[in-house]
Amino acid sequence: MVKKTKCFDISHDLQDSQNLIDDISMKYIIHQCKICFEAWPIKRIKSQDSHICQKCSKDKAIPSEKFSDQNFMIPSAVPLELQELTQVEEMLIARAIPIMRVYVKPGGQRGYSGHCINLPQQISELAEALPRYTKDIPLILVTMNGKDNNYRNTIVRREKVHNALIWLVNNNPLYKDIRISDTALDALPLNGVPNDLCCVPNWSVIKED
Repeated sequence: MVKKTKCFDISHDLQDSQNLIDDISMKYIIHQCKICFEAWPIKRIKSQDSHICQKCSKDKAIPSEKFSDQNFMIPSAVPLELQELTQVEEMLIARAIPIMRVYVKPGGQRGYSGHCINLPQQISELAEALPRYTKDIPLILVTMNGKDNNYRNTIVRREKVHNALIWLVNNNPLYKDIRISDTALDALPLNGVPNDLCCVPNWSVIKED
């Protein structure tokens, strides 16, 4: 028995969609605000260089607007040394580590549970030597029985951590007096999951009769 399949002609729908896109592109263009550098699609104007968004046009702050480059509100590009750091690598090079409870939702998205409390810290309590030892970072891995518990965010690359610290010491004023510990660096894996991370097995799954 041969199954019959229905064929639909979508050429007209595609043409209508293309015409709509062309019509919108003729009326709108991406304009970048010359103060905050945010870009939005708006109706075409004579001079794109003189565009100021509604938010900045209402800002009468003196001597400079709140979201302007003069107020240090334009983030620079992330340097190569700080790109694609794993969660553990970020914690190893952080002078202070805020604590929040995080859980993974179905589909892989991360959610935050509970309240985040900011507590005053003494400057002397901030790390003066980095990287941290992996056994000292406030991270607990919950492992599942019978599953592969190698998580991408727990991988540590020694050279990546070293390069990130060198960049921070040379470019970030808050890191200028940081001492890079060769002993702590040598304790990190070349490329893998540290053996001394705190792991807790999950025994909460109970089989019911």
